[in-house]
Amino acid sequence: MRFILKSFYIIVLLLLFLNESSDAAINLHYKEESDIGQPFFAVISSDKPFFKSSVKWLEKDIPLDILKFDGSYRSYALLGGAVNKVKASDYSLVFSVIINDGDVPVYKSVDVKLKERKYPETRLRVAHEMVNPPKSELKRIENEAKLTAKARTKMTQKKLWQTRALAPLEKLEVTSDYGHRRIYNDIPRGHHSGVDLRAAVGTRVRSLYPGNVILTGDHYFAGKSVYIDSGNGVVVAYMHLDSIAVKTGAFVYAGDVIGRAGATGRVTGPHLHLSVFLAEQSIDPMGLFNADFPQSIRLLKQIPLIEN
Repeated sequence: MRFILKSFYIIVLLLLFLNESSDAAINLHYKEESDIGQPFFAVISSDKPFFKSSVKWLEKDIPLDILKFDGSYRSYALLGGAVNKVKASDYSLVFSVIINDGDVPVYKSVDVKLKERKYPETRLRVAHEMVNPPKSELKRIENEAKLTAKARTKMTQKKLWQTRALAPLEKLEVTSDYGHRRIYNDIPRGHHSGVDLRAAVGTRVRSLYPGNVILTGDHYFAGKSVYIDSGNGVVVAYMHLDSIAVKTGAFVYAGDVIGRAGATGRVTGPHLHLSVFLAEQSIDPMGLFNADFPQSIRLLKQIPLIEN
């Protein structure tokens, strides 16, 4: 009898310890408000291992990697809202964590306020066929739109992107900002989904992050282009290239040359168009090169996954 009671107390103490160590150790970190079009982090951290994690943002489920840093465990998400897809409002960010294999997920929903940011118009003159393509090119344009849409939706779990992106060019000189509403030959078109960077024809273009090349091609509007998947919904596109130096299916490291800048597709002159998609939301890439951007993680609001 004494042995049974002793065993019972040991089991109770063990269960209490496991419950306390797993529940209380996991914290969620997020930004309470951000401008539309600007990137921000969301983080799950713990001093104990956890089995699986993800976030849901703007109706997209984003699987996350779990990385070990100096004895702690973290999952990172890079998020944002595109200027042409969202309006100023509060949006739900849902964290999901499976603490142990076989457990049900633990969910926690928080609100993130996306604030309006004014983006001006830009008027451009291009060749007539780049605004009103001939019928002979419509099928090609339709097929290319399907391919690029599929590339933007790529969602893989392994985190290859880094908290600070490597610049694709030695000098970053913006010639056309993100978010501008484009008016081609007096005909309104959509918002600029990335930034245009000054680059002479033949200038080496380097990969922002490690990643897998998921699409290359010579497209009607975007010219010669490369799409690279860096995990967790982070997809980077390089457009209007003069030449492409990588093949679909290849793996690249940050800083690898993926092509050379050019003037292919719908352009007014040589440049690099750079787009970054975060779970299908195009954001302003320039914030990713800011030396202070990785430090913004320290300023995120922190709450426990499970309240005591």
